[in-house]
Amino acid sequence: MTFLHLVLFASDPAAACGGMFCNAIQPVDQAAERIFFFYDQGRVTTEVQIAFEGEADEFAWVVPVPGEPTVEVSNDAMFTTLANQTTPVFQLGVDRPGSIGCAAEMAMSADMAPREDGGGVTVVSEEAVGPYLSVVLQAENADVLVIWLEDNGYSLPDGLDAVLQPYVAAGQYFVALKLLSDKDAGDIAPIVMSYAAEAASIPIQLTAVAAVADMPIEVFVFGPSRAVPDNYLHVDINEAAINWYEGADNYREVVSAAVDEAGGLAFATDYAGPATDFSGLLDWTDRFSPDALREADPVSWLETIVYSGMPGSTQLTNLLLELVPPPDGVDGATFLQCPGCYEVEVEDWDAVVATDRFETEILEVMAEQQARIDGAAWGTRLFTTMDPAEMTADPVFVFNDAVEQTVLATRSATSQERTNAFSGNVVSRTLILGDGREIVVPDGGEDVTAVREELGTPAAVRITDLSASGEGEVLFEHDVQADADAFNAGCSGEASALLAPAVLVLAAAARRRRA
Repeated sequence: MTFLHLVLFASDPAAACGGMFCNAIQPVDQAAERIFFFYDQGRVTTEVQIAFEGEADEFAWVVPVPGEPTVEVSNDAMFTTLANQTTPVFQLGVDRPGSIGCAAEMAMSADMAPREDGGGVTVVSEEAVGPYLSVVLQAENADVLVIWLEDNGYSLPDGLDAVLQPYVAAGQYFVALKLLSDKDAGDIAPIVMSYAAEAASIPIQLTAVAAVADMPIEVFVFGPSRAVPDNYLHVDINEAAINWYEGADNYREVVSAAVDEAGGLAFATDYAGPATDFSGLLDWTDRFSPDALREADPVSWLETIVYSGMPGSTQLTNLLLELVPPPDGVDGATFLQCPGCYEVEVEDWDAVVATDRFETEILEVMAEQQARIDGAAWGTRLFTTMDPAEMTADPVFVFNDAVEQTVLATRSATSQERTNAFSGNVVSRTLILGDGREIVVPDGGEDVTAVREELGTPAAVRITDLSASGEGEVLFEHDVQADADAFNAGCSGEASALLAPAVLVLAAAARRRRA
């Protein structure tokens, strides 16, 4: 089951790319690249979230896959829902003991026999899929593939031939998308591809063409058991490096530093748990009365949907505003917050047509997404950050039922505090981590960064080489208690009433990649 890789090209220097790389002269650093992967009995289904800003004719999307794919459009709601459910949360409690917080395919036509398009490129299929013209290609070499794409209106970055050649040589298929002539960037939707394969892999080497520094990558893998990186290493972060008193705002930096310590090719596991944790989140087909919607006036129809509590998405917003446009001078977001607050006139309103589109384009798509999640036994979210220079090997993901299967998204610690009986001020504070470590928080006069640099405390407490079987080989394991003892010994023995709010910060020495 080879895991698909997204390649998004954009010639606008200000373009933001939701794919693995783009042709932006000035890359835009996004929150994360999100990819969903589902494996079932030798078949891979992958959904890729796409974000793009620019002119419609500058949008181009090219993806290599190992087997002949089907291509459909999807919905952003799944990515938002999965991210909300699996994002690591660091809860800090306070203890004061005494005194001294499927996508349904939106295609016009698909059946066509493969044809040799001339010049060594074979057009396997061509169809309209949602807002896109989708073409599946094979090529004799990368040079003729690039020529074909450019001749057919795809905006590509320079120097693409060399990185495409290994995928061409392996006989992979290429999915090429561009927007239909009557569509614009606001119509862009996630894409679903399904194909036969037996290993999950991201062709990350292709990404290096235009990746941003420390590019964050989130991978959701659903299948028979917990997913682990096969040819990349796995890191467990040192939770003593988290800014517990600042809302864990440095989590991404800690993972990045831990990955650096593993040589730059590693993933951390944000979450792993049963797929039943996500049951019913996306299937809303039974939560509306189609008959009532088909008889509703525009405002009542709109209010029924926007007040239902269903997950939002770009696709849902676009559809609602297309069917029930806001009054002149009112922006869409404001209008959807309170449709009944405005005088609304919709020319030729047809509640039956509107409801049919809502069911087909939104409800059925989300139900297909839910069916894929429900078809798995286990879900895993893996996270890493990578620099272009580190994208030298394509990561492979496999399923392993021998390692600890559950990784909780919620991690906890306790701040044990003592206050002055008269003033109420905190006079001492100890951070107690989930692994039992107790770390004295230094007073405001301590340079915590200098203390941690002096100790050389790592960002990773464990680096493991995992595979599809066994518990893996531990390559590095930090003595966390010795670290805590050394840190505590280096702190001031006299606590101040004014304590440093950010207790523990990551040593700059651990961030070699950005040095």
